[in-house]
Amino acid sequence: MPIEITRFDSEHAVSWDDGGASGVSRVPLSETRGVRVATLYFEAKGEIGRREVPYPVLLIILEGSGTLRLGGEIREITAGDAIPLPANSMHMIWTTGTPMTALLVEYPEE
Repeated sequence: MPIEITRFDSEHAVSWDDGGASGVSRVPLSETRGVRVATLYFEAKGEIGRREVPYPVLLIILEGSGTLRLGGEIREITAGDAIPLPANSMHMIWTTGTPMTALLVEYPEE
Protein backbone atom coordinates (compact mmCIF):
# COMPACT_ATOMS: atom_id res chain seq x y z
CA MET A 1 0.00 0.00 0.00
CA PRO A 2 1.54 3.37 -0.99
CA ILE A 3 2.02 6.10 1.59
CA GLU A 4 -0.57 8.86 1.19
CA ILE A 5 0.55 12.38 2.13
CA THR A 6 -1.78 15.38 2.19
CA ARG A 7 -0.39 18.92 2.42
CA PHE A 8 -2.50 20.92 4.84
CA ASP A 9 -0.73 24.27 4.98
CA SER A 10 -2.72 27.43 4.21
CA GLU A 11 -1.48 27.46 0.60
CA HIS A 12 -3.58 24.34 -0.04
CA ALA A 13 -6.71 25.64 1.68
CA VAL A 14 -9.88 26.59 -0.18
CA SER A 15 -12.49 29.08 0.93
CA TRP A 16 -15.09 27.56 3.23
CA ASP A 17 -18.52 28.52 1.93
CA ASP A 18 -20.48 26.70 4.62
CA GLY A 19 -23.32 29.07 5.47
CA GLY A 20 -22.14 32.21 7.20
CA ALA A 21 -18.39 31.62 7.09
CA SER A 22 -16.19 34.46 5.89
CA GLY A 23 -12.43 34.77 6.00
CA VAL A 24 -12.14 31.04 6.72
CA SER A 25 -10.54 28.42 4.50
CA ARG A 26 -10.09 24.71 4.99
CA VAL A 27 -8.17 21.66 3.90
CA PRO A 28 -10.09 18.36 4.21
CA LEU A 29 -7.70 15.75 5.59
CA SER A 30 -9.67 12.58 6.15
CA GLU A 31 -13.12 11.06 6.03
CA THR A 32 -13.25 7.56 7.36
CA ARG A 33 -15.57 5.50 9.56
CA GLY A 34 -17.98 8.38 9.97
CA VAL A 35 -15.36 10.88 11.14
CA ARG A 36 -14.32 13.94 9.10
CA VAL A 37 -11.12 15.85 9.84
CA ALA A 38 -10.09 19.19 8.35
CA THR A 39 -7.69 22.01 9.07
CA LEU A 40 -9.34 25.45 9.35
CA TYR A 41 -7.54 28.72 8.69
CA PHE A 42 -9.13 31.89 10.06
CA GLU A 43 -7.92 35.21 8.70
CA ALA A 44 -7.30 38.02 11.20
CA LYS A 45 -11.01 38.91 10.99
CA GLY A 46 -12.49 35.58 9.98
CA GLU A 47 -15.64 34.03 11.33
CA ILE A 48 -17.97 31.09 11.24
CA GLY A 49 -21.34 32.69 11.91
CA ARG A 50 -24.12 31.27 14.07
CA ARG A 51 -24.61 27.64 13.22
CA GLU A 52 -25.91 24.44 14.68
CA VAL A 53 -25.00 20.99 13.42
CA PRO A 54 -26.82 17.76 14.33
CA TYR A 55 -23.63 15.96 15.35
CA PRO A 56 -20.78 16.47 17.85
CA VAL A 57 -17.66 18.39 16.83
CA LEU A 58 -14.21 18.70 18.40
CA LEU A 59 -12.33 21.94 17.71
CA ILE A 60 -8.59 21.90 18.48
CA ILE A 61 -6.76 25.24 18.31
CA LEU A 62 -3.30 24.74 16.84
CA GLU A 63 -2.09 28.32 16.47
CA GLY A 64 -3.30 31.84 17.23
CA SER A 65 -6.43 32.78 19.13
CA GLY A 66 -10.06 33.68 18.71
CA THR A 67 -13.43 33.75 20.41
CA LEU A 68 -16.10 31.07 20.73
CA ARG A 69 -19.74 31.56 21.60
CA LEU A 70 -21.44 28.35 22.67
CA GLY A 71 -25.06 28.81 23.65
CA GLY A 72 -25.02 31.94 25.81
CA GLU A 73 -21.39 31.64 26.96
CA ILE A 74 -18.50 33.50 25.28
CA ARG A 75 -14.90 32.36 25.81
CA GLU A 76 -11.49 33.27 24.44
CA ILE A 77 -9.80 30.28 22.79
CA THR A 78 -6.10 29.92 22.10
CA ALA A 79 -3.46 27.48 20.86
CA GLY A 80 -3.53 24.32 22.95
CA ASP A 81 -7.29 24.43 23.62
CA ALA A 82 -9.53 21.50 22.67
CA ILE A 83 -13.23 22.35 22.73
CA PRO A 84 -15.99 19.74 22.34
CA LEU A 85 -19.13 21.19 20.75
CA PRO A 86 -22.16 19.02 21.52
CA ALA A 87 -24.62 18.02 18.80
CA ASN A 88 -27.36 20.59 18.17
CA SER A 89 -25.54 23.36 20.05
CA MET A 90 -25.67 26.88 18.60
CA HIS A 91 -22.16 28.25 18.23
CA MET A 92 -20.05 30.95 16.55
CA ILE A 93 -16.26 31.22 16.16
CA TRP A 94 -14.38 34.38 15.17
CA THR A 95 -11.05 36.15 15.26
CA THR A 96 -10.48 39.84 15.95
CA GLY A 97 -7.04 40.75 14.68
CA THR A 98 -5.04 37.54 15.05
CA PRO A 99 -5.17 34.67 12.55
CA MET A 100 -6.02 31.26 13.96
CA THR A 101 -5.44 27.70 12.78
CA ALA A 102 -7.62 24.88 14.09
CA LEU A 103 -8.22 21.21 13.55
CA LEU A 104 -11.90 20.36 13.09
CA VAL A 105 -13.07 16.82 13.89
CA GLU A 106 -16.70 16.08 13.00
CA TYR A 107 -18.65 12.98 13.99
CA PRO A 108 -21.69 13.11 11.64
CA GLU A 109 -22.67 9.47 12.13
CA GLU A 110 -23.00 9.54 15.93
